[in-house]
Amino acid sequence: RLSKDIELRRERLKEIGSIDTIIFDIDGVLINVEDSFRKVSCLTVKAYFSLVLGWSGEKDLLSIEETELFKLAGGFNDDWDLSAAAVLFYLVKAEELGISNINRLAKYRLSLPEFTKEAAVQGGGLKGAQKVLFSSLSPKKRTKVLRLWDRGAIKQIFQETYAGRDKVKEVYGVIPKYIKQRQGLWKEERVILKRAPLPSHYHYAIITGRTKGEVRLALRFLKWENFIPLDSLICSDDQMKKPNPLSLVRLGRRLRTKVGIYIGDTLDDLRLTQEYKKIRKRTLFLSGIVLSGPQGAKNKEVFMEEGADIIARDVNKLVKYLAEEGIHGKKESRKGRKKD
Repeated sequence: RLSKDIELRRERLKEIGSIDTIIFDIDGVLINVEDSFRKVSCLTVKAYFSLVLGWSGEKDLLSIEETELFKLAGGFNDDWDLSAAAVLFYLVKAEELGISNINRLAKYRLSLPEFTKEAAVQGGGLKGAQKVLFSSLSPKKRTKVLRLWDRGAIKQIFQETYAGRDKVKEVYGVIPKYIKQRQGLWKEERVILKRAPLPSHYHYAIITGRTKGEVRLALRFLKWENFIPLDSLICSDDQMKKPNPLSLVRLGRRLRTKVGIYIGDTLDDLRLTQEYKKIRKRTLFLSGIVLSGPQGAKNKEVFMEEGADIIARDVNKLVKYLAEEGIHGKKESRKGRKKD
């Protein structure tokens, strides 16, 4: 432990000063999305039952804190998948219990922690969720649930809620159908990382689960339109979904990285670097995790047990620490050359 703000695995201490590349995730690292994407997932689940299925009731089916259960299960880096899994959870409950009312369904929110843990055991993500949920259904009931589970509608409700009627065509290329609000929840996002001054001796890049349209909004919001070149940015449109390590392979080659760090905030971000280490030996990418989710520091033990290289309370403190160690490392390197 280096300080109350930063914990580093002892065996990684010697590599910190050699880092030449910093790659960021966007959500939860550069931008606080608790009141945008996290909240959008919550609103999407409820809206699906009321607007698409026509069920009555005003209670919420998912909270911002409960979205973290899915993130910790792994495989839910994509918030569309998270929303679809939550809808499926309630559709299965409704079918098992003969319920078609939102308020009655809401009573079963207490089962979400158990469900997400079981989904994690099955590999996480939508596939893990389906294995858990469908195991208890007869083929007839499974067919009925699948008929009610319209992932296209879930995705569009999510898109409209996030972008609003004003921006949904620009960001996603779709015509609004479900949501009346003109202004989307992207307006509620807040910048976390302070741009000035970012250390100039690093290469910078981004790997994100956002779409190109969502990335454009983020870069505009961060005032990074001219800071990150397009070939140093990988998003969901590039078909390298986390934890696929090919995204790190591509950027490592592009930036000629010797030692890099990928900074994220979820298990999928951590697993991205772990998968990379399995296939690449010459270039090293460390895993940096910031505790920015709804549970914050409560998740520290989870990430430590999973093998994160460095954990920080705040991305600004992490970047500052890396910069200080980088300068120190360069000084030590120069001293070594003089002795030779």
